[in-house]
Amino acid sequence: MSIQPVSQPSSPLRRRMLEDVAIRGLREDTQRGYVQFVRSFAAFLSRPLDTATPEDIRQFQVHHAESGVQPPTINWSVSVLRRFFTVTFDRPDLPSRFVQVRLPDAGCAARRGGRGAKDCLFAECRARILRLGG
Repeated sequence: MSIQPVSQPSSPLRRRMLEDVAIRGLREDTQRGYVQFVRSFAAFLSRPLDTATPEDIRQFQVHHAESGVQPPTINWSVSVLRRFFTVTFDRPDLPSRFVQVRLPDAGCAARRGGRGAKDCLFAECRARILRLGG
């Protein structure tokens, strides 16, 4: 299977990211997802990605949690950004700061005083992000 670039890369960093994704044999729509998540982090950061700090990562995840981003989307962005910073950007210090969100288990609502699983999950996600970063 031949992987086509998502679009014409506009920078050496983006070109390298697309090459790294293509090496893994990911489909074109998956490549677009990678670009989208890296672009959303860059927009959140509002400065060059090479200046990102662990606190920036924490704030990005808090922003996701408070914006109601669904847990599977948070986990996907964590995977993408971990790979980006580890492989493409060679910043192994940053990926350890990303927090994977656990999906709720059957006893979650009961432990949280009867709240629904969705409410429980977001509360746990936000608390875990704040605890790890603070």
